[in-house]
Amino acid sequence: MPWRGDWIRVWWRVATLTRNRRLHWTDTRAGARAELVARYMADRAKHPAGSQLIVAYRNADARSLNDAVRDARRAAGELAHPAVLIGGRDYAASDRIVFLSNDHQGHQVANLDRGAQASDVKNGTLGTIEHATPERLTVRLDDGRAVAFHPGVYKGIAHAVHAIERALDLARGLGLGR
Repeated sequence: MPWRGDWIRVWWRVATLTRNRRLHWTDTRAGARAELVARYMADRAKHPAGSQLIVAYRNADARSLNDAVRDARRAAGELAHPAVLIGGRDYAASDRIVFLSNDHQGHQVANLDRGAQASDVKNGTLGTIEHATPERLTVRLDDGRAVAFHPGVYKGIAHAVHAIERALDLARGLGLGR
């Protein structure tokens, strides 16, 4: 039985992951989602300067996880009110976002830091919204620069957690801490 060796290796790996608390079991999808969101929030509290990424296989799961994380962050007082509706999704100060299209010349996304060497954003650039109005989003990028743009002109953003719908592609090139 040639498959028997493969089965034993898989069983051993699952057992090792479970024993090392790297694999968690729940009875329902809702239970798994609740545990994941709780662990995400605990990790944010423990490592506030770190970055976290949740990856989901299905788009429906990604949207559900994003909504659950944003609800938890809103309940914890982490997201400012009111949120601004952009492209059918709401964005608020303290939201993490990812830029989904390049603006190498700074035509749509303006660099607010005088003397900063870089003036562009690239597909996959991460940042935190500092101020949100329907006419302007101000974002502090993870590299420290501040940028701003009109959401009606530059539409290439998504919530960083919402972007897990694309994270399998993006995560290959991002250096995330957690």
